[in-house]
Amino acid sequence: MRRSREQVDRVEQRLFEYLSENHDVSFATTEKYARLDGVLIKDNKIHRVAEVKVRWMTLAALQNFGSYLISHDKLIAGQQASQAFSAPFVILLYLVESDNICTIKMTNDKGQFISPFTKQTETTYYDMNGGRIERVNAYISLNRLKIIK
Repeated sequence: MRRSREQVDRVEQRLFEYLSENHDVSFATTEKYARLDGVLIKDNKIHRVAEVKVRWMTLAALQNFGSYLISHDKLIAGQQASQAFSAPFVILLYLVESDNICTIKMTNDKGQFISPFTKQTETTYYDMNGGRIERVNAYISLNRLKIIK
C-alpha cells in the first residue's frame, strides 16, 4: 500500500522530535527533491549528513532481508556531501511497524565508505508516487545498523 507524502512527513517529524529530545541534535532539511534530505546539527555544527527513509515494516523484517536497498546515486551524493562538510554520512531509518529508529553510518568524516554494499542495475519505482525507472541500486550490509530506538 502506498503512503501519502503527508503520512511520511508526519513520521519524519516524529523521528526529528525524538532525536532532538533524546540525542540533543536538530535536523535541517533540504528543499523538496534535493539529492539528500538534510543534516543533523549538534553544538551549532553539522554533525552528520543524512538521508531519511520511512518504511512500513518491522526491524525483524529488515533484518530478515539482510541488507538495505537504496539508490546508488543517494550514496554518491552522501559521500560527496560528507567530503564537503567533513561530517559522516548516515542513513536514518524509521521502521513504523515496530516503532524503531535505526541508523547506518555509511562514511567517515572524510567521505570514505565504511559500510559495505553491492550494486545492481534494476527497474524500480521512480519515487513514492509510482512510475518505473531503471537505475543502479545499492544493497547495504546491515553490519553497521545501529538501533537508537
